[in-house]
Amino acid sequence: MKAGVTPFTGTVDAPRGPLRIKVTKPGFRTGYFVVANPGPSVENDTPNPVIVRRNIATVPLPLVAEGALPDDMVLVPHTNIPVFLAGWSTDMGGGNYRQDIPAFAIARDEVTNQEFKEFIDAGGYENPIYWRALKFEEEGHELSWTEARKKFVDSTNRPGPAGWQLSTYPSGQAEFPVGGISWYEAVAYARFRGQALPTIHHWLRAAFAPYDPHFNAAPMIAALSHFSADGPVSARDAGGLGPWGTNHMAGNAREWVWNFAGNDGLVLGGAWSDYASESQTVYTTQPMRRLAAHGLRLMYNLPGSTVAPELLQPIRLAYDLSAPKREPVSDDAFEAMRFQFSTAHIKPLEVTVQQIQQSPVWIAEEVVLKFPSEEVATLYVVRPRTHRKPLQPIIYGPPDNCCNLKRPNRNTLEQLGVAEFVVNSGRALVMPIWSGSYERFLPPQFDPNALADRQRSAALAWQQDLSTALDYLESREDVDVQKAGYLGFSRGATRTAIELAIEGRLKAGVLLSGGITLAGKLHPMIDLVNYAPRIKIPVLMINGRFDHHYPYEQSQKRLFDLLGTPANKKAHIVYDTGHFTYPPNSVARDASNWFDQHLGPVR
Repeated sequence: MKAGVTPFTGTVDAPRGPLRIKVTKPGFRTGYFVVANPGPSVENDTPNPVIVRRNIATVPLPLVAEGALPDDMVLVPHTNIPVFLAGWSTDMGGGNYRQDIPAFAIARDEVTNQEFKEFIDAGGYENPIYWRALKFEEEGHELSWTEARKKFVDSTNRPGPAGWQLSTYPSGQAEFPVGGISWYEAVAYARFRGQALPTIHHWLRAAFAPYDPHFNAAPMIAALSHFSADGPVSARDAGGLGPWGTNHMAGNAREWVWNFAGNDGLVLGGAWSDYASESQTVYTTQPMRRLAAHGLRLMYNLPGSTVAPELLQPIRLAYDLSAPKREPVSDDAFEAMRFQFSTAHIKPLEVTVQQIQQSPVWIAEEVVLKFPSEEVATLYVVRPRTHRKPLQPIIYGPPDNCCNLKRPNRNTLEQLGVAEFVVNSGRALVMPIWSGSYERFLPPQFDPNALADRQRSAALAWQQDLSTALDYLESREDVDVQKAGYLGFSRGATRTAIELAIEGRLKAGVLLSGGITLAGKLHPMIDLVNYAPRIKIPVLMINGRFDHHYPYEQSQKRLFDLLGTPANKKAHIVYDTGHFTYPPNSVARDASNWFDQHLGPVR
């Protein structure tokens, strides 16, 4: 829609939520922005209470005069606002990590293969000026420049990224983002261009709209970005437009930034192989690690501006050290909580089953249950085409991408990217539309009292959702509810996983990327700490050792130790990965073997 010509004499009708704005003015480059409505960059007839309560100042949308910046750079304005990144800052925009950062420029696109080859062809790997003062470390051992240089080679032992051949990128991929480089190579390339890697502070200012997640634009940007794919796309594609006009700061390739966390480097934004939620998560790895998804983007300091020394320092990952030590509620208190889960087993007035998608391996059904006075219940059953019936149903608890913004219920089939192995193993994957997810989305709540009540209500709603799904499955002759299991991923392995202690029809569980929540205050009704000792069924936990949502010692191991499951019926598998980045074949094997062992093999 066309908003009009400034100055406006009245208001412009615009939808709530994230907006893409294009601004043109003679003598200036066209500006492309993503803003939240309401938010700090737009004014509304009715003042937003969050802006008023927190005294949030307006953040203007700057235009760049023609010729003032390189054509491949966008301007990020001067701000002094807090930033949020899961696993690092935990204050959700309330004031922590507030840094005064002058205006700066950042590359519109990721560095491409063709651009990186120019560095190689110019002798960049042999010129020590680009590698000066770098301290090379690998697996805790310091390397000389000569030793490190021998590791910066392609598949033919020539200089270049890990996946290249004879110092050349694959044919047809000139504009793909470069990948397979270490942090050291990223720094050397930036120096070759006379620019720099952005600090984490600069990167976050460029990637997220001001005061995200109070005015949440990041989930929509991530939803329109390149995730859950088999490989990258061109860095020039206008995908996932960022708040100030960048492309692919979410998805496509992860991007090295200057700062370290301890001895590990930081690569941000998530990759094509990740879930969209990874774009809002800190990701650490060894600086020598040359994964195919590790690329970079350049930053440019405006004339007369420098980066403050404190912004170059290592960051400290934010773990609430008191949170893991909290104890579960007493048995009496838990029974009082448990009493509130009074489930209504109501027969639906109408049941509609519709095939909505299929593959050579499976058929996906949408099931809609209508009740006399209750909310309509929707669930999706993905069943294999050929396996013997009755099928073992595996109830799925999805990650945060189910609940970041309101989206069609049928988008839940995106979860097959993680959970399709359930169907391949000969079981039925059952995906309820849980309260708070997809079309049942609830906007963020920042009032502490209202948030506590929402969490209490959510726990009860999830039990009703699960019970309704199992009641329906009991009516199907092709499903055996006596052998029902649960598979939870991230949010589903921490929030809806409380059902493992409540719903007696679940016989075994697998929790991917779960643990004890460390950040923020939880209502006791939603806190997995209180339910873990009351979980008695077989449970397999699968985690990443470098997961900063749920750190190994404080969160993962704490949950595993709290589980009331007998020691011989619980197991913990830990991969050397982060929060979402598991080897999928290994997960499929480990989880399927667990269900085979505790639900019975599928024939």
